[in-house]
Amino acid sequence: MPLIYTENIAVFIHNENKENKRTFNNIANETEINKEEHFCRWYAQQLFKFTNLKRRKIHEIMKHRKLEFFFCFTSKHFGLLSESLYNDLIEKFDIRKFEHFLEYKELKKKWDEEKNITKGIKLDAFEYSKTLNNILVVNKETNYFHPTQKPVELMKKLISMYTNENDIVLDCFLGAGSTAIAAKQLKKRFIGSELDKEFYELAIKRIELEI
Repeated sequence: MPLIYTENIAVFIHNENKENKRTFNNIANETEINKEEHFCRWYAQQLFKFTNLKRRKIHEIMKHRKLEFFFCFTSKHFGLLSESLYNDLIEKFDIRKFEHFLEYKELKKKWDEEKNITKGIKLDAFEYSKTLNNILVVNKETNYFHPTQKPVELMKKLISMYTNENDIVLDCFLGAGSTAIAAKQLKKRFIGSELDKEFYELAIKRIELEI
């Protein structure tokens, strides 16, 4: 069985308290799924928007969670719902008023055409959904300059999630400069400090390549 390495990262946010708390849900991006590549996922995403409800509320109204796979349109477990469930959606949420509404037979035909092509595909929830997983997955970098170096892509995701437009990013342990590079790529201001002169000079060189 292959090993999977995970690492916990603590994130500290200025002025955060129980009355003023940032969450993944209100910071995550939301991009429209490509209709040409993933029509049924796109349809589920647009239908979910049409309801203008959270999944939990939909489950409450439906009195079950059988729509879970259909409305988790970024998941590799995404699948078409049954005709009876679709009819329940029509009845309870009046989805015939949905601009792109399809009768079940039409939707099933679309699904049959594309399911073998898109089966097992998992879209990036960070890009396509307002709700994020509590585990962020990014590819390892090929060049490592520091023993605890973090991927720039990971730091970009964290900065995007936890900062507003004019915020300043502070990294007290600059290391190889990945956080600063991520901040520069996102056009954010940053402050960094590093005690080790060798790593400090390395970080400066890497950061300068981004300027």
